[in-house]
Amino acid sequence: MTPAEAETRKVLLPALREELKLIPGRRNAAGEQDWRIYDPLQHRYIEVDSVTVAMLALWSSVKDAEALRAELEASRNISVSLESIGELIKFAHVNFLTVDPARGEWKSLAGKGGQAHQGWAKWLLHNYLYFRVPLVKPQEFLVATLPAVSLLFNRWVHIALACLGITGLYLVSRQWDQYVNTFQHFFTVSGAMWFALILFFVKGLHELGHAYTAVRLGCQVPAIGVAFMLLTPMLYTDVTDAWRLTSRRKRMTIDFAGIAVELMIACVATFSWSFLPEGKLKSLAFLLATSSLFMSLVINLSPFMRFDGYFILADLVGIPNLQPRAFGVARWKIREMLFALDAPCPEDMPPPKLLSLTFYAWATWWYRFILYLGIAALVYAYFFKALGVILFAVEVAVFLVNPVISEIKEWAKMKPAILASKRSLVTAGLAAAALGAAIVPWSTRVDIPVIVEPYEMAKVFAPRPARISEIHAQRGATVAAGAPLISLKSDELEHEIRVARTEIARIKAKLARVTADNVDRENSAVSQRELAALTAKHRGLLKEQAELVVKSPIGGLIVELNPDLHPGRTISQKEMIAVIGGEGGIAARGYVAEKDLWRIENGDKGWLLPENGMRPSLRISLRDVSFAGARQIEITDLASVNGGKIAVQPDAKRQLVPVAAHYAVTLAIVDQSINPDVRFRGVAQIKGKPESFAAQVWREVARVLIRESGA
Repeated sequence: MTPAEAETRKVLLPALREELKLIPGRRNAAGEQDWRIYDPLQHRYIEVDSVTVAMLALWSSVKDAEALRAELEASRNISVSLESIGELIKFAHVNFLTVDPARGEWKSLAGKGGQAHQGWAKWLLHNYLYFRVPLVKPQEFLVATLPAVSLLFNRWVHIALACLGITGLYLVSRQWDQYVNTFQHFFTVSGAMWFALILFFVKGLHELGHAYTAVRLGCQVPAIGVAFMLLTPMLYTDVTDAWRLTSRRKRMTIDFAGIAVELMIACVATFSWSFLPEGKLKSLAFLLATSSLFMSLVINLSPFMRFDGYFILADLVGIPNLQPRAFGVARWKIREMLFALDAPCPEDMPPPKLLSLTFYAWATWWYRFILYLGIAALVYAYFFKALGVILFAVEVAVFLVNPVISEIKEWAKMKPAILASKRSLVTAGLAAAALGAAIVPWSTRVDIPVIVEPYEMAKVFAPRPARISEIHAQRGATVAAGAPLISLKSDELEHEIRVARTEIARIKAKLARVTADNVDRENSAVSQRELAALTAKHRGLLKEQAELVVKSPIGGLIVELNPDLHPGRTISQKEMIAVIGGEGGIAARGYVAEKDLWRIENGDKGWLLPENGMRPSLRISLRDVSFAGARQIEITDLASVNGGKIAVQPDAKRQLVPVAAHYAVTLAIVDQSINPDVRFRGVAQIKGKPESFAAQVWREVARVLIRESGA
């Protein structure tokens, strides 16, 4: 006899509450009858096996655990351990199935009573993610109005609605562009309000679908109310009484009823959309169709949260309390993988089913991890900063950190068995290696997105809007400084020159008549000044005309020549004509992220990996780092909008502003044997100061906290 059994042997059996009811359930694969305990005070069903029912049947006729075990063996030929009886006693106390609480249990009851009177702020902090507010007791109304909706339970009606939906989808596919563009009408305040009202209406019908189906199958619906998820209201229906049904098919019918109602609405609305005239009714049909389909297929059918999809899956596979049991199996599997404790599995199921439960639990954990992080970010975004930070911390602590801490506490209880396992040494070694890899500053590589181009570059633009008259250069040609690249012609400029010449000739003629004309003699000083101004303007216009022969500012290679240039075409001042690469060799230019700035300095060596894998790697050396952060990414090929690696956000002036701070860098290419006309993207990998992965994570976290705190 184990110490636990010896302690349990003379424990008196507590009296069970008289209002509890035993309801027969389904038979399992082995033909054994399952049972449910119905607690009317808590409106809760607890599923138990036939052995537990046998113990409960003899509960009031014996005094203690030892007597119960003996009576089971004598009258029922059932052998149970004292430890199992002790677990049942604890189970009865924990679920408040006994008349009197266990010794010390009054403290937990008092705690629960105190929670009911806690302040609103503390209550909101603990319950803002999800809580329920029952509004009405609809049982009598549902029973009275059930005949009015009985037609919706007819199979032929379902077939007719399905045909309507299929026809509607076909008709919509013929007008798909018009159908999709309908959604743009709701990007307004009034459109959003309409969408919210339609969503509330559809969800109301969804819940009535659950309620009417439950009543039709003989169940009670004690409440319909509003559940608040992240302080967002949504309707709910209490169909707990469906657990009294022994047929899984009937329970699944109740589970699926809400989705079925939304699909019916979507079928009718989709069909109607094609025939309604443009206006509010057509928009209403669009909203009904899209909101119903979205809510049904994306949210309600998800098996990872306790929505309709979860209960459908639980009844489909025949595993009540699917998530808690799957989580128990998954935790057991993790412990076995880490420590090989050879502990018994909490579920007696075939290996394939256990494997499915394990993967389901892991998928649910991953889904919830992403969901809770998203909710935490949403909470932070929608509340003012101080409250947002607090709620974000609560989200992370309660839903992400707390489960991990709870599991570690369970490991602490298993400490002797864990220490005795050889697998634990392997796990500890791998954990130590992972921790070492995280905290040891072994990473020296700093990645810098760069572009390789001639070291001396000159971009050539037109001096003014003009028409191309002749092209003198071609891409890849070598030109000297001052060599003509392109000739332009401006009709406007030539007109201004002709006008200036005419005015100069007129004033000169006026000055020539000074001796013969008294009026011209009196205005000669004014004419002289006017002539000087026109002469200066004429010289400026001639200079501009001379600049229309665009010349190379430096000697070198024509790396790029605008391919759209041709005689007769007009170009603007902002349109680039050519890029001239100087004769000083090639270099790599790029931007280093601010977080890596402290790790590099002039002279650091490394390798440049071209984006095109066919090009060879190049040895490089850091030549120069800017002292100030870049206001915009001037090397546009490196920006994310052009396929580069630097995340940018175009501003109102269409400048490519980096999302995170970056500093311009120039790197010398040691190997200058490549063609000087090349221009390609790549990544420079510089050997800088070492840094650990943990330090990188901490610096990013600190940066975000400092930024969001407004410091």
